[in-house]
Amino acid sequence: MLTVASLVVGVNSTLYTESAYAQVINQRSFNLRDIAGTELSCGSQMPNVFRGGHCKFVLEGEVLSVFIKKDSQEIKIPLKSIFSVVLQTSSIGGQVQGYIGYLTSSDQSSGNRANFLNFEKVVIDYKIPNVDALSQTERAVLKQHGEDMTLRFKMLESLQAVVPGKNSKDVSATVNELVTSRSCIRCDLSGANLANLDLRRVNLEGANLKGANLKGANLEDANFIGASLDDADLSKSNLKVAFFSLAFMKRAILTGAELNGARFHWTDLSEANLDQTSFRSAKFLPADLTGANLTNASLAKSSLRSVSMKLTNLQNANLQQAEISDSSVLSGSNLQGANLSGATLNDVMVTSTNFQDANLRGAIFKNAFVMWSNFKNANLNGATLNDIFVQGTNFQDANLQGAIFKNASVIQSNFKNENLLDASLKDDDLKTSRFCNTTMPNGSVNNTGCNSNSKFKRLFEKL
Repeated sequence: MLTVASLVVGVNSTLYTESAYAQVINQRSFNLRDIAGTELSCGSQMPNVFRGGHCKFVLEGEVLSVFIKKDSQEIKIPLKSIFSVVLQTSSIGGQVQGYIGYLTSSDQSSGNRANFLNFEKVVIDYKIPNVDALSQTERAVLKQHGEDMTLRFKMLESLQAVVPGKNSKDVSATVNELVTSRSCIRCDLSGANLANLDLRRVNLEGANLKGANLKGANLEDANFIGASLDDADLSKSNLKVAFFSLAFMKRAILTGAELNGARFHWTDLSEANLDQTSFRSAKFLPADLTGANLTNASLAKSSLRSVSMKLTNLQNANLQQAEISDSSVLSGSNLQGANLSGATLNDVMVTSTNFQDANLRGAIFKNAFVMWSNFKNANLNGATLNDIFVQGTNFQDANLQGAIFKNASVIQSNFKNENLLDASLKDDDLKTSRFCNTTMPNGSVNNTGCNSNSKFKRLFEKL
């Protein structure tokens, strides 16, 4: 028997009871302690499936079983219905999250038939190293953390290994079938040439498109739920309002592509080339953009919730009026010259990130941690920084005209600016903020808040 560790479970569409698909079994009672595996907290994204509680995963034979303590339920999922296994980790708090996607209908012509079991667990107590260590070894720290998580979750890799293979039909025949039927569910199109084809509203749910050539293709409103697009070329393609829930897009090339209004739910875009790509009004909830290249990309009015942007290049990107929220992480990233005017950064963690020369006019930071980052020469005219914790951050020569620091805790930071002196930091809202070992615009050191018991300082000390 193979045990798959970790989980918080949720299902977001109706479960079927046919033998080839998931079955829900209501048992009289069972004790999770008698079941092999790691006990975790579970929750459901959909009402009336199960009400949550502790659970365990067990993989035995050709069936994955999810035991849910609440109401003594067991969900049995045949491996042949699983099309995707995704695992993501966060360097903050040691959080592990992921999904298992599986099909729920035998009707091969219909789309959006995927169910998702999502899971998460904090598996280690991860502490941020000191200022110098993090700023000098950011890449090494994140790399080591990722390697540690891989070792801890080898069971999930084992599950991926036993997921049934894709369709083995001749690729050219599969392409013809796709063009004719507009549907190719869970089929094998790896390495296929689909360049410049008109594939609007096509259903590629769970399909294997690794290394495929989709350059210049019209894929507007396409369904890529659970599809694998690793190393695929989608440059200059039309992907407006396409749905990429649970898709793999590692190292994918999307330079110059249009993804306005596209939806990325649990999508892996790590190391993807997104140079000059348009994501206007797109939704990322959540997504992994670790190591991605978004130089000159447009994310105006986009929603980035619970997004990992570690070592991400956003130089000169347009994030005007974008929303970055829900524990999103910017770590070791480059936003030099980026346009974040009117953007909202709520409940975000920003570490060792470069905002030099960025336009943050009218931006709103709220409930944010900003540490060891660079805002030199940035335009923060009229920006609002409410309820934030700032440490070791450089605001030298930044434009702070009309900026509001309210209920902020600022330590070991630099606001030196001979042009502004400290005129812009005399706003009444400043009286509610705390400064410690911070250089003010006139060169003086402000230590008035060093003994403050700020809630942000207490939170920071717990990390």
